[in-house]
Amino acid sequence: MSNKITPNVRFKGFTDAWEQRKLGSVLKEHTELVLGSNYPIATSSRKGLFLQSEYFEGERVGIDESVSFHIVPPNFVTYRHMSDDSIFHFNKNTFGSSVEVSREYPVFTTNSMANVDFIIQHLNSSPKFLYFSMQQKKGGTRTRLYYKILCQYELMIPLKKEQDKIAQFFKIIDSIIAHHQKKLESLQQLKKLFLQKIFDQEWRFKGFADPWEQRKLDSYFRERKERSQNGELLSVTINSGIVEAKSLDRKDNSSKDRSNYKVVEVNDIAYNSMRMWQGASGVSKYHGIVSPAYTVLIPRQETCSLFFGYMFKTVDMIHKFQINSQGLTSDTWNLKFKPLSQIKVYAPNKTEQCNSATLLDKLDQLIAHHQKKLDQLKQLKKWFLQNLFV
Repeated sequence: MSNKITPNVRFKGFTDAWEQRKLGSVLKEHTELVLGSNYPIATSSRKGLFLQSEYFEGERVGIDESVSFHIVPPNFVTYRHMSDDSIFHFNKNTFGSSVEVSREYPVFTTNSMANVDFIIQHLNSSPKFLYFSMQQKKGGTRTRLYYKILCQYELMIPLKKEQDKIAQFFKIIDSIIAHHQKKLESLQQLKKLFLQKIFDQEWRFKGFADPWEQRKLDSYFRERKERSQNGELLSVTINSGIVEAKSLDRKDNSSKDRSNYKVVEVNDIAYNSMRMWQGASGVSKYHGIVSPAYTVLIPRQETCSLFFGYMFKTVDMIHKFQINSQGLTSDTWNLKFKPLSQIKVYAPNKTEQCNSATLLDKLDQLIAHHQKKLDQLKQLKKWFLQNLFV
């Protein structure tokens, strides 16, 4: 007897129970082959189905015209059947015309009982399907999910009209998420452009024409050596700079005896001496303490910390930090204050430093706002996936 159940949330007008079915009962495999590159060649990845000509910046050469490929017609689905971590991603051909993929990629669509987008949403998002995929690992380093195995997967399916409604709903959500993702990426590219133009001195604020001066970093900073066991424990991250350690979702590995921890004040720059060559530095918004493994910089009177905080993240500066780090291998590279203080940099006067830093900070705030909005949309989609599906 089939197992029937209903989801927590349903669209108005739908009351029929969902029915458990094997995926193979609603799928149709497509096995059409073609020799050579008669159609554009595509690759299926976790980020989507993309044309190799775009991904590799130009049409790949050397295609053996005797090699056969699977054809993926418009709106059909394909996936890479091998995974290093048991996660598989299913992609629909939305190019509007057929493409070719490796014969190792299964191709399928749905029959009249199922909506292909409904099926894709489930396969790409369901913890139940992820568990099913993990069970297919039979030893070795990779997991294989052949089409015939995929067809054995069981899931709960409503009538076709309800599938259509759910699929259309998620199409709208995905479109909104894609829009915000594109906007966020545009802002990140804009910040990258500003960083390059500002620190290459190509863009200057009106009224500033004096050339930037080259000085050693000890002209702008001195080392803070105060120690204390009292204060908020802080951490230095590569992507987020200085944050409260309690805000990180990780185990507290700090010493119980913090008497040798270093004091950090607002506007200080702290960095991980072992990871400065990877960009592990930040400007502090907090009064607190950090591990003795960190180095703390106090800004001098003519220094805008935030300006140097952005400078320290540029490719050129990270390279300088790398070549000035001491140690035989990257695992032991260490950059203490003394060698850092001798590094020469170009910088403008403090007023122009602050103007540039304020501009970049406002851009960061805008990026953070859109990142938060995007995260909220993804959480909203996750909630709907948990409640509109069984």
